[in-house]
Amino acid sequence: MKYLTILLCLLTLTVNGKKKSNDTYEVFKGCTPLDEKVTDETSSKISCRLKKEVPVSNYYVWLPEGYNEQASEKRRYPFLTIDSPSGNAQKQLKRFKDWAASNKWILLMPVEVSNNNKHTMNHFHAMMVDASNRFKLSYNSGFFTGCSGGGRRSSIFAAHYKEHAAGVLHSAGITVSGKIPFTKSPVFSASVLGDRDANIHEMYHVSKAMKDRGYYKIIDMGHTWYPKEDGEEALDWLTYKIAERKKPKLHEPIVKEVVRAKFLKLKTLNKIQQNETIQRIAAIFKTHYNLRKDKDMLKIYNDSEAMRKGLLRDKEYLKELRPMQLFKKVYQKYCIEDFCKSLSWANYSLLKKNDKVKVASTTKKVREKINKEMNNIIKLHPNTIAASLAQKELKRIKKFEAHWKK
Repeated sequence: MKYLTILLCLLTLTVNGKKKSNDTYEVFKGCTPLDEKVTDETSSKISCRLKKEVPVSNYYVWLPEGYNEQASEKRRYPFLTIDSPSGNAQKQLKRFKDWAASNKWILLMPVEVSNNNKHTMNHFHAMMVDASNRFKLSYNSGFFTGCSGGGRRSSIFAAHYKEHAAGVLHSAGITVSGKIPFTKSPVFSASVLGDRDANIHEMYHVSKAMKDRGYYKIIDMGHTWYPKEDGEEALDWLTYKIAERKKPKLHEPIVKEVVRAKFLKLKTLNKIQQNETIQRIAAIFKTHYNLRKDKDMLKIYNDSEAMRKGLLRDKEYLKELRPMQLFKKVYQKYCIEDFCKSLSWANYSLLKKNDKVKVASTTKKVREKINKEMNNIIKLHPNTIAASLAQKELKRIKKFEAHWKK
């Protein structure tokens, strides 16, 4: 009930989070003036408050290169809010800065927002109102991410800030009193949970609610933030989804940055990943056909298509293709769908000793199936990328068994 109560409190603050006009936004004494310049590619502290009677709210903002030169009513920027359970989200900057720099995303990092601050929702709302007035935030392209309680709050924010919300990325916490509050809005979700996390069962609830509107990954990890690389992969998936969608269409300057970032990343990927990325780029061009009128975008389209045709003649790629298709099918079926179903009985964090015994028992059959299928991939397709990923899953399951059988 705690988070449902918080949600109701938040809903009384404003309708749909809308407060965009500088004419109605007052900057109180001691807060950062609206005309104070914030430097690109620097973590800068902003102080704000919505009323004299409430505490001052602080947040850090990181602006991508070129923001101050290009930002305007016609060139708005997408953003990512970061919610840390212990507050001081600016400490997570290193985890997101590289991705934000490549994709030209603004980072918003609240200081006081935490699990133990009774004014948490007010502080987050103050940041959103201030940032909406201070910066050129794009609509329908905001991402919300958080860990543990921050992950749950991100679910609430995605449901509440409807004019901005496009995606949520969860770590170590997803549901709000067992529910997914943003399912009725056009929001995509990505969830990266550790299999030794007491909240691992929440993957079942989000996968059941979001289905193909969600990205799901279970990794060798406890109750903590997802690793930087896994977070970037999930954020890439979210950006692909909002760039591909037909309604509401993503702002064209943002789409160009997404396409450019993904194309530049191709050289760092293996051949399977290259083909997947090229297919995503093609899907974006299909939605945003007019991009081809731009000389640079047309070159990216032609170069990526040439690369795709080259891969179809590449023996090394063709050797890897079918094993990888098999691995993905097995991973989705057993490591996500069946594994999550085996934990569907859980409603609360799995912290009790009896819970551990039940987790070990109810997941036994699916773990046996995972071991069988992954070993089969290794046997049939040795020395492939799929085989190395299958080996990694076997090691993860072994550690999972050791943890929950204690």
